[in-house]
Parts: sequence; C-alpha cells; structure tokens
Amino acid sequence: MNKFTAFALILSVSVVSVQAVSTGNGVACAVTASSNCSNCGDATSQALFTYDSSNNGNCKFTDCSTKPASLNGWICQSCNGVSGSSVPDGQYFYGSSCSNSCKGATVSNSWVCTSNSTLLVFALLLSLIALLL
Repeated sequence: MNKFTAFALILSVSVVSVQAVSTGNGVACAVTASSNCSNCGDATSQALFTYDSSNNGNCKFTDCSTKPASLNGWICQSCNGVSGSSVPDGQYFYGSSCSNSCKGATVSNSWVCTSNSTLLVFALLLSLIALLL
C-alpha cells in the first residue's frame, strides 16, 4: 500500500456525516415560575423542548431537523419556517400533521385545530329536541 492509498483510507474512515441541528423558534408554553416547558405537550413532547430565559421565558423545540414520532401544535409552531427543519411546514397541528390553516376548524390556544363537528352535532341535537317539543 503506497502513502496515497493509506492517506485516502484514513481520510475515508474519519469522514463522518454531521447533520446540523435546527433549533426551533420560541413558543409560549413555558411555566415561567418554574423555568420549564411542562405546558408544551405530554411528557414525551416536553422533553424535546428547552427553556430559554433569554427569550421572554419561552421554550424552543430543541432539534427541528429531526421529526419526532408524534407532533403537537407547539412543535409545529416552534419549527414553522426554521431552515433545515424535518417537521412539516405549518403553524398549526391539524389531524396528524402540521398545517398552515385549520380549514373550517377552530384553533385552540395550543396551536391545535379542533374540528367543529362536535358543535354541529350539538346544534342538530338541540334542533331535534326543539322539533319534538
């Protein structure tokens, strides 16, 4: 093996693919009094956020370049528009993914689109009761 081949072999072994971390934008799901992100979803989701005292006490999704197994509105909002994000575009959580609109649904204070079908069923039920009276 000549010197060039040995150098090329060492170089090829030492090259490692590194993916840049894309930190999310600050979202207001922090519990400021205790400096944690316990309002950012369930325990699994909370662990994926970092409290940022320099950003008005907001939380940031730690790594938007990795799509988590489950999404929520806080993740969608935090990663929306972040360069290198693997989280789908959109500021709201709608159905099973992020979306830029709620298309006929209402938005909760945790960036989740909530279907209006429950309200429709309730209105129909009230109408039926009124007809029977």
